[in-house]
Amino acid sequence: LLWARHGSRGSITLLNHRFGASQQLVPHMEMLHQAVDRSVQLHVHGGSGMVLGLESAGQLCAWPLADGSSGPLWTQQLVADTEWLGLCAAGGSAYILGSSVGKDYAGVSVWRVRLPHWLLKKDGVVGQTEQPAASSN
Repeated sequence: LLWARHGSRGSITLLNHRFGASQQLVPHMEMLHQAVDRSVQLHVHGGSGMVLGLESAGQLCAWPLADGSSGPLWTQQLVADTEWLGLCAAGGSAYILGSSVGKDYAGVSVWRVRLPHWLLKKDGVVGQTEQPAASSN
């Protein structure tokens, strides 16, 4: 599944391949979602039905995809004084690209945040940590 953000309307859109034209994507379903207005980066975790959003102030949030009007079910504050540049999720973790603000020597770092098990499957156990995964200067 491929989702696209439609920021000016506060919605996310599910894209599917166009019938007879496998190289073209067309909108299949659009839904208003609170995560769109609050986040600078989004990732839809298809298996769990969650939307991960990265806010400009460095807060990582998770909302249920099916309920775009409720608040986040989970939040994790990331390291301060960092410009957060990108977000993706795989293997039970979110990977976030960031660069330290106001430092001449600042490189780009990839941070890993383990997502709570209950976000990934409905009957799991909560657990979360944050740690740098790699850094380049």
